[in-house]
Amino acid sequence: MDNIFNRAVVNKVQKMSEQLENIKNMSSFEPKWSDPAPIDSIKISPANELGVYRIIYKPTGETMSIGQGNVTNRRTRHKSVYKNNGQDLISPNGHASPSQTAKKMFVYDDNIDNWWMQYCHIPHKVLCAEYEKLLQENEEPEFNLLSMGGNN
Repeated sequence: MDNIFNRAVVNKVQKMSEQLENIKNMSSFEPKWSDPAPIDSIKISPANELGVYRIIYKPTGETMSIGQGNVTNRRTRHKSVYKNNGQDLISPNGHASPSQTAKKMFVYDDNIDNWWMQYCHIPHKVLCAEYEKLLQENEEPEFNLLSMGGNN
């Protein structure tokens, strides 16, 4: 059994070393933010990629939330919960699809045209989480809990 555990340790060290090297190689990477656009119609391209995003309240231009993950999926979830009167979506099998951000958006202003989104793609999940955390600390968006920044 000890041999299997030692192999597990070696495998994890190798994988983490590769990830560390990938992160180091991204030091010159510059995230390119999209232009802000309505959350209801923004086109995310390329779709289904990792990144960081802002939810912006258009009347004031204020960033109300900063998040990270698969940007297309996050937009879809926020938009769907918002359009469900700010209530979690419940699938036929009883699985809840929540969005604390969308709930707060709906309570704040129930006109979806006032909610815009901006995003950038970052091809590494660990960097998405760290960038999200630092942006939240810097901008202090009203809808984010700073203690949750950078969590996956």
